[in-house]
Amino acid sequence: MATLMEKYTKIIELINNDSLAWVRHSGVPFVICPYEKEEHKDVMYIINKLQQEIEGFHLELINMEQLLFDIIEEYETIDGIIELEKIEEDIDMVEELGEFLLEKVRSHFISKAKEIGPKGRILVTRVGATAIYFNFIRLLSYLEGRVQIPVVFFYPGSYDRFSVTLLNKYKETALRALII
Repeated sequence: MATLMEKYTKIIELINNDSLAWVRHSGVPFVICPYEKEEHKDVMYIINKLQQEIEGFHLELINMEQLLFDIIEEYETIDGIIELEKIEEDIDMVEELGEFLLEKVRSHFISKAKEIGPKGRILVTRVGATAIYFNFIRLLSYLEGRVQIPVVFFYPGSYDRFSVTLLNKYKETALRALII
């Protein structure tokens, strides 16, 4: 797998491409940029460099881990689910929380894409934070057709021709996104 630094040029090229011709590859404007865990410290360096070098587009950064924590805090979700679990014996707290978070994350991406418009680009970090709550593929599938601007997901894990493996543990298949 190419290093994150080697992928930088391709990321710049995709973000700066106003025609989005590369979307024809998969039909969706999503890019998955897998990286090895040893490269995690390089992600913010790459993003800072992108923010300095991208002109003509508004870059929006979404830290997935922070987004999840913000949603939990805003809706006081944990206390509510704990109370629900005390009342209902057969509820799976992680599953219920995951479904709730997935819906809120979906809504956040859609509203953020509308807010920044066609001259916007979204960069997503800390994707690994989603692993215990929901499958990444479910998020991407829901966003298809609803988010029309390029979204680059910095994805801690590996990939082969047909799948990506988040944190080298959670395998995801049937991805239509462009994997670089």
